[in-house]
Amino acid sequence: MTMQPAYADAVDPHRPRFHFAAPPGTWINDPVPFYDEAARRYHVFLQHNPNAPVWGDMHWLHVSSTDLLHWENHGFALAPSRTEGDPDFGGVWTGCVTRRPGDGRYVALYTAIPTHKPFTQVQCAAVSDDLMTWEKVAENPLTGLSEKPDGYGDCFRDPQTFAGPDGKWYCVIGGEQLGGKGGAAFLYEATDDTLLHWKYRHVLFEGDAETGHDFECPDFFPLPGSGKWCLITSRNKSWWHLGTLDAETMTFTREAWGA
Repeated sequence: MTMQPAYADAVDPHRPRFHFAAPPGTWINDPVPFYDEAARRYHVFLQHNPNAPVWGDMHWLHVSSTDLLHWENHGFALAPSRTEGDPDFGGVWTGCVTRRPGDGRYVALYTAIPTHKPFTQVQCAAVSDDLMTWEKVAENPLTGLSEKPDGYGDCFRDPQTFAGPDGKWYCVIGGEQLGGKGGAAFLYEATDDTLLHWKYRHVLFEGDAETGHDFECPDFFPLPGSGKWCLITSRNKSWWHLGTLDAETMTFTREAWGA
């Protein structure tokens, strides 16, 4: 289904005209972008509740565009399992999409909720050849990437990959310190090119109460030509943390920050 700007006026004059909006009666949040350079097409994977205009029953909705004005709705990229006991029975939460080295397949890493009682969060993956059809991998939940360090709270979500200065692939996951002290960002290293096998490295960064009691949707990337790296974290506000990264130890030192 193609969503033209005129669609907004036809349904509701108050709907956005030049942005993709949630289909009527549904919910979207946490867009995950991916640009297919060969096809010159922008893909966005969104948290989506198809059943009500409130957060809940999280799926991945997939839309794409060539101009960021006209959007094609491809339906669900991922849906939660309806089999109790499966790792994503309680929901398919946000994450990232990466074209992996080696075979060039696409990997979607996402946070999964096996059950809400007790509240548990693990990391899972699905793979695709074309960004359209996704298959959840047999390794779910990913053992190494689901290893949360001891001494931290329940929040443990939103994996985001990045290429390190040493050429290796890494992943940062948002978490929380105990006692409401602030958020935490955990660092993981891929142990092979499949991006399905990982090992925990260390805590990349800890925030404070000012920057939120936990970190959601972290992103970590270099600023070309500056020698600096930027960590983005979100919790009601989005925060930037600018600093340096030791390429040997993968230790981040924050020098400035803001919202």
